[in-house]
Formats: sequence, structure tokens, C-alpha cells
Amino acid sequence: MSSPKIVAIHGSERNHGNTADVLEYVGKVLAARGVELEVVRLGDLRMSPCGPCGDCNSRTVPCALEDDIPGVVAQMARADGILYTAPVHGFGTGALMQAFIERSGVGYMRFDRPLTNKVGGVIVIGRRYSHTEVYSHLMTNVLLNRMIMIGSGFPAIVYGNQPGDVLHDDEGLQMVERMVNRMVDLIHVLREHRELTGRDGLDTDLANERDDRWFAARHSPIDDPWTTTSCANGITRANCPKRTWTRGGWSGWTSYCGTCATSRTSIAGTCRGTCRSPSCPSPPRRICAGRCAPC
Repeated sequence: MSSPKIVAIHGSERNHGNTADVLEYVGKVLAARGVELEVVRLGDLRMSPCGPCGDCNSRTVPCALEDDIPGVVAQMARADGILYTAPVHGFGTGALMQAFIERSGVGYMRFDRPLTNKVGGVIVIGRRYSHTEVYSHLMTNVLLNRMIMIGSGFPAIVYGNQPGDVLHDDEGLQMVERMVNRMVDLIHVLREHRELTGRDGLDTDLANERDDRWFAARHSPIDDPWTTTSCANGITRANCPKRTWTRGGWSGWTSYCGTCATSRTSIAGTCRGTCRSPSCPSPPRRICAGRCAPC
């Protein structure tokens, strides 16, 4: 079995400031445990800001903006653990980290949650105020992406202003060390379980939150033709075993597989999703919300 790997997102514009000092400390702790640390410095990336297109909530494919974010997401997906490390700027999360969360999360990770069941951790660095607010913000994004956070005592918050100050916050560094060691412990537990059972004990069949039937029903239009309108195979939304839908109602159809393979009816809305059925021809056909989708 290969050595575990943790990817740390360095969310500061300064590559040699307090955030870097804390990550250097983390690297030493992990090296003693036989774990590799890969640091992604957001300040070195080509990262486009979110554009004016405004179609994030209806897109069915990753963002069209071209920058370095897809490569970082792929790097994170190959790791065992993810560490969000960010400074407090202007009483909130540093701008680079916020931009990364928006671009990586909304633009790419929302579709199939590639960080599911990875071990997540958060470190916040700052002078005096708003540390816990930033910590809560980053923790929420860890949980949104279905990562696992493990308790380790007080949050990993380190105080410092001038470069090098954080190295004098003994208690803060102790919290960082405890969290990192607990992350490694959990990584080993999850790896051992997968090796023994051949499966992920926390696996889910929901690709993302929009596949959840409660969410779909909660946001479906009141006047939706729920039990009356059927597809070409005579199957209504009420009795389709694979039903999912979106706030926009039933969507336009292109080509299908599985239950609704012969239906090419157009009703309304926009296409969403990709068929994941093993019987679907390659490359997967596009499918739409509302009728027997995803196959």
C-alpha cells in the first residue's frame, strides 16, 4: 500500500508568510508519520474569477472558464486528506481562498463530489479577530464536499501578524499537531477498512445533493404534471423508479437509455446530468431531469 498523501490548499497571497510557516510545521509532523504533504499555493495558480454567465445552478457540465483549477481538483481527488489553510483578511476568509472555494466547488466538485470520504482539516491564521468565523466557513465547505472531519480538541487556530509570529503561538501549533495526527489516524482506519472489505463503508449512491428525492420534491413546481403526463413508454414521474427533477420542472429531452430509451419528447426546461448506467453506450448519453433520469 502506498504512503498516505494530504493535499494542503495554501490560501494566502504570500508564499513565505505565516501560512507557509504553519504548513512547514505540518510537513514535519506528517513526515514523522510517513505521510506526504503536497502544498498547492493559490497565489501561484492561474485562477479566473467567476464570470458573469450566471448559469452555475443549471449547468450539467463543469465550468467553461479555462484556468488551473481543474488540475488542482484532480490533485485533491487523488489524495487521502485535504487541508484548507487560510489567513483572516478583512474580518473574513482571504480572497484567494474564497475565490478557490467558488471556482472549485461550484465549477467542478458539485457534480459528483470527488472529495467524498476524504479526511478534511482546517487551519486558520490571523492577528486577532474573526478566526472562528473563518474556521466555520471553511469547515462548512469541508462538510459540503462530503469530507470527514475528526475532532481533535480546540480548533486549529494560530495567532500571528508579522512573518514568523505563528511559530511563537505554542498552543496554536499544538492544536495543529493534534488535528494533523488525528487526520492521519483516521486515514489509516479508512484505508484498512477498504483493504479488508473491498468497499467504502460510507459510500453513497447520490452523485450530488440535486439527486436527492426529498430535495427534488421540495423544490418541484406546484403545477407539475406529477401523475398525469407520461413518457413515450407510458411511465409517469410518480411511478418512475429512477425519477429526479429540478426546480425548473420537466426538462427537454435529447437521447436516453434504460427505461426511457425510446422517448424523444420535448416538454420544457434544460438538459441535466449524465447517464451512469453500466449498459449505457460509451460515451455516456446526455439525459435530463424529470423523467426516469438518471438511468
